[in-house]
Amino acid sequence: MRKFLLFLFILVMVLSFAVKGPQPDKIYFGARMSQDIAVKDISEGIFDLFMNSVPGSMFKGLDKATRDKLDVYSVPSGSWDLILNPIPNAAPYQVEVQGKTYFNPFAIREIRFAMNFLIDRKYIVEEIQGGSGGPSFTPATPGQPNAWKVDLVAQKMGITPEGDKEKALADIEAAMQKASQIPENKGKLVKKDGFWYFNNEPVTIKFIIRVDDPEGRLKLGNYVSDLVEEAGIKVERLLWDRSKASNTVYNTDPADYIWQMYTEGWGAGSTYVWWRTPVNQHLAPRGTNMPGWGLDTWWNYEQPEIDKLASDFMNGNFLTEEEYWEKITKATELGIHDSIRLFITYQNDFYVANKDRFIERMPYGLGDGLNRWSLENAKVKDNILKIIQFSAAGNLFMNAWDPIGYNGFGDTYSSNVSTVMFERSMIDTPFGVTVERVATLKDFKSAPYKDAEGNIKGNINVPADAEIYDINQKKYVPVGNGVKSVFEATWDLSYFKWHHGRMMDVRDYIYANSFIFDWSTKANDQDKKYHPHMEMQFKDSIDSVYVAWEILDDNTIRTYGNYNFPMNKLDMAGGYAPSLRISSRNPGVGVAWEIAEALALLVIENDSQSGTKWGFNQEEGVEEVDVKTPKCVKDIRAKLNQMIDRKYIPEELNGLITADEAIKDYKMAIDFIDKYNHAFIGYGPFMLTKIDTDSNYVELSAYRDASYPFEKGHWEKIYKKDRARIDSLTAPDIAMSGEDAEFEINVSKVSFPNDETALANEAEVKIILVTPEGEVEFDAMNYGPGEFMGLIPSTATEKLDSGSYIYVVTATLDGLFVDTKTGSLVIY
Repeated sequence: MRKFLLFLFILVMVLSFAVKGPQPDKIYFGARMSQDIAVKDISEGIFDLFMNSVPGSMFKGLDKATRDKLDVYSVPSGSWDLILNPIPNAAPYQVEVQGKTYFNPFAIREIRFAMNFLIDRKYIVEEIQGGSGGPSFTPATPGQPNAWKVDLVAQKMGITPEGDKEKALADIEAAMQKASQIPENKGKLVKKDGFWYFNNEPVTIKFIIRVDDPEGRLKLGNYVSDLVEEAGIKVERLLWDRSKASNTVYNTDPADYIWQMYTEGWGAGSTYVWWRTPVNQHLAPRGTNMPGWGLDTWWNYEQPEIDKLASDFMNGNFLTEEEYWEKITKATELGIHDSIRLFITYQNDFYVANKDRFIERMPYGLGDGLNRWSLENAKVKDNILKIIQFSAAGNLFMNAWDPIGYNGFGDTYSSNVSTVMFERSMIDTPFGVTVERVATLKDFKSAPYKDAEGNIKGNINVPADAEIYDINQKKYVPVGNGVKSVFEATWDLSYFKWHHGRMMDVRDYIYANSFIFDWSTKANDQDKKYHPHMEMQFKDSIDSVYVAWEILDDNTIRTYGNYNFPMNKLDMAGGYAPSLRISSRNPGVGVAWEIAEALALLVIENDSQSGTKWGFNQEEGVEEVDVKTPKCVKDIRAKLNQMIDRKYIPEELNGLITADEAIKDYKMAIDFIDKYNHAFIGYGPFMLTKIDTDSNYVELSAYRDASYPFEKGHWEKIYKKDRARIDSLTAPDIAMSGEDAEFEINVSKVSFPNDETALANEAEVKIILVTPEGEVEFDAMNYGPGEFMGLIPSTATEKLDSGSYIYVVTATLDGLFVDTKTGSLVIY
């Protein structure tokens, strides 16, 4: 008995002292203005990890001694595209600025579409990227799960890697000739000496080209400029660095006509399986990432058909997986048809770490490279992770640290730092599969159906006393009798202390939910609690997805929503999951309600101590709030003191918190600001303990408070998995109708993240043939270690008309990650 009691005592003590939080104790971020120096510092062990990818040409040029010191993470995560300013996007294609009229050739849809054929993507991959990448036509990265469904759209539209310059030049010439015959342009738009003129001045495109990427986007920009000039349109090449280029493109009204084309570059952002977020973000105006950027006082590109499709697939308004892909691919087709954003190539990015500093390889996104999973789970020998970020201009933090506005934390550098400073209800794994974090799905049921108008409805009875937020009354009200929903989800919430020491509770969720309703809906012309970015991010969900919720107890919330996602119940329930995020950026960030409310009052009351007019976006006469810059932090602190003096209670928390409790919370927030000199009060595995924006230095410290829910090493059981990889594919180019088409596929089993390989014997390997009638699947059989044989049988080929058909080969071990390869087969 004594031994048993001693065992229990020891077990309790071990559990009590289990280390909470992430693997590293500290993360230090620094900056380098040269990629060569950054890689050298990594190889020499001065820093551990280069958070930016190394261009393929540079990586391949490293000497053997340097490469031997590096652990390499190769991921197809970066992409290049061209964003075009299409104002006015209608005939006669003229723009007036300060009394002068210009002709914008990119206002002509046919010219924008012709750019897809003008550009030789294969040339860019081979000559500019040094073979480290591939052609890209859509927001989906080739080779990733289900990406072929999206990429197939461009192939069907006749767009090829090589392009067709002659066709493009002819199409551009025809469009310009047609435009010259419009009455408003007749006699003004003319061609002479091989170039087009408008009002006796050359028709000129102002092309912003990133000069701080000399081996990449600078070469891309010059290549594209030469092609555009072959079409008779002059190009003014604006060779600008990241800060100037981005501020001009994203922080000015397209109607100012400062720019007409820009060499964009994107990180993947996540590992995707369903691709709804990239298609919505890059092609739909509702994603606030198209020219005009969703600001109602600026000219905005509009495309209501894409917006409707995107609203449907983002808000679960579909009944089946087949219907879902129909909406995704149709939106993609319309986006390519309009060609506001032209996808050019993806990059095989090389991320490097010092091999000797790590105990084992880090997890990383198979579609996006180094990310939150990497930082949180990095096993470094002294538990101190030293990271370099690259900025040719020397300034890392391009975007304001605004936890509410769409542009907040929008640059890669800010995102890399902030991603580990707050928690999420759910998160995507390195394989793109959703898992729970601080909200656990305890119970779930759904009953969707489609009504006569084709909209998704539900048969779940919602209790009459379940509540929804009423923006007019500024409180939660019962939904009443007769309300139904598509799903019912019951969530258990994990509570722990915010970084300033206050214990979270259900009121944090009530505030965040109320804030979203308030700021996304304009109740009347006098309503100051409104921002168009919030409306574009959340209003669809408020109107069509969010039905009601019940607070069952302090740790349990039941949500009712009209959101269908039959492919995954956790994703479906996530249509209305309790969340502390109030940002209009996806995935955005989360901060304590005291900071959010202080920022809201700074914007609404416009009485800052510094005299600055603050807003949730940067525009003329308005500075964007920023929880890291000294001026804004001082104004936040002053506002918190005002809130103390006024015994202020937010409308969202009326009746839920006393004035004394609120004052105590404000004082805790002020103490945090005084100690750390910033106002990012987060709740993630790391907290921001030092930041110097002048020297680009950041220090994050592991959050090891006993209340934090996850122990060190908790996530290993999630990310340490085996996956299938298609090593080689032997397939016919041509098959006769009525004969078998034979495929030989070699597949390995790869342990993640250590990349140890073995021949796979138990993989599920399929060949998918895309026909006009739909997709037809054929199983491949294992006939030896790592060797699989598949057939498109004669019974299938005999039914096909002569022509070229796309096929997709897929391989997976357990469905977590599906490797794919595509090709074409000619039937005759």
